[in-house]
Amino acid sequence: MEFTIKGLLPIKELTDRALGVEVEFEIWSEKGWKVANKTIFSSDWNTRAPDTTVSMYMYSDRFNDPTTLRVITTYSTKTNGLLTSYLEDIANFPITVLGKSTTTSERGRTDKDYLYFGNVKQVGDIWKGAIPTEVTLPTSGYSKEIQFQIEGLIAYKTLASKSLGVQVEFEIWSEVPSFIIDTLRHLVSESGRVVNAGRIFMESETGLRAINDIDQIAQFEFAASHASEAIKRVLFGLHPGLREMEAARLMAMGQYPLSAHPMLSSGKRAYAGLESPGDRVINKGDPITMAIGLWGGLTARAGWVAESADDLPDAARDYVSRLAAPYFDTAAAWYEMMGIGVSGGDLYRMVWDRLGDPFFGLILNPGHLIHIDEWMNTPIYLNSTETLRSHQAIQLDIIPATGSAYFTTNIEDGIALLDEKGRAAFAEAYPDAWQRIEARRAFMADTLGINLKPETLPLSNLAGYLAPFFLSPKMAFVRT
Repeated sequence: MEFTIKGLLPIKELTDRALGVEVEFEIWSEKGWKVANKTIFSSDWNTRAPDTTVSMYMYSDRFNDPTTLRVITTYSTKTNGLLTSYLEDIANFPITVLGKSTTTSERGRTDKDYLYFGNVKQVGDIWKGAIPTEVTLPTSGYSKEIQFQIEGLIAYKTLASKSLGVQVEFEIWSEVPSFIIDTLRHLVSESGRVVNAGRIFMESETGLRAINDIDQIAQFEFAASHASEAIKRVLFGLHPGLREMEAARLMAMGQYPLSAHPMLSSGKRAYAGLESPGDRVINKGDPITMAIGLWGGLTARAGWVAESADDLPDAARDYVSRLAAPYFDTAAAWYEMMGIGVSGGDLYRMVWDRLGDPFFGLILNPGHLIHIDEWMNTPIYLNSTETLRSHQAIQLDIIPATGSAYFTTNIEDGIALLDEKGRAAFAEAYPDAWQRIEARRAFMADTLGINLKPETLPLSNLAGYLAPFFLSPKMAFVRT
């Protein structure tokens, strides 16, 4: 059922993220069934019009007359970030069920789900649930419903505390702006259907943009070559006293189309990881991060403006053994495991088995597909059964976020997968690019000790290269 409520306080006060007003609606049957519930959180108030719609699904098989609507209004008055003071009002209203009518709205079917653990780093796992990732919805009815269960993993008293507690919000979004979808629905009228066909292009295993022809891969190799050379010019030209903008000019990228804004930051700004270069003077002992992304190829590195561990903060003098060395070993294992038919879930587990300690702070998928956009989709995630395919372009993207004096380390470059037929076609059509790929494979095997499968083609001139100290760029990790 749907009805509207109207906020009587200023909208700024209603929607304040830290404070604000929440209204919870619960319908209970005499037998103890929660027939329906809906919470209007501070972020749900309508900011464009006075009325806010409350939509509640009614579970008709749980109705038992008499039924009670319970309304709980919570008005937070102040908070220090840990404790919140609030005012609360609870009202109960009897509801009489006059009858039941036939509705065209039906419940959807979950075809595939993903076991997810809600985790806060400082606390650990808080809740878990099988989150629907693929569903089949009925053709009848405008409103569709899906159901799934979640389970709290900490004490119920902590989960349900009104002043503290745990809140989990589920939202389903379309990547297409609403005004476009609404226009399409209007054009096809009630007799037609508007279906999100994005997976035809974006699905990470078989999508049209996931599988590239050799001409596209050649373009990606061109982009990755130039992006990696740009970062190499910075690594070998960096010195204390340069301003960030001066260091970024060493990239000398010209007018090639970008897949991401140029990034270079040092000192405290480097911890954000995505900052553009500024006017700050780079000093010895600074953390530093840099990245440049072109259509089809991005290269990134992060580390220290240092010649050796002697230039690091005292708390991070064991940076190599504590962070950089195990990271490089994992990146090398990623390269060697990469291949046609490899499961994304197995690749994910390999990385997490090595760097899963909270110290490393891994938060992103350890690899993803690349295209003219820097991150297209990824088959690499927990429990993934998707397998890597020939003609895919994939980015090594394992990013530790230690949030500590150790800062981070980073290798980020792309590879392509081509089967024997694809490799022969590529070598014939683009012999210069193929020679560069063969030279990279030889360097990785003979110098870095990273042995790739035949189908794994490094696109970057820095593939596998990691120098822990950027003022000593010729001192890099190797596998022995």
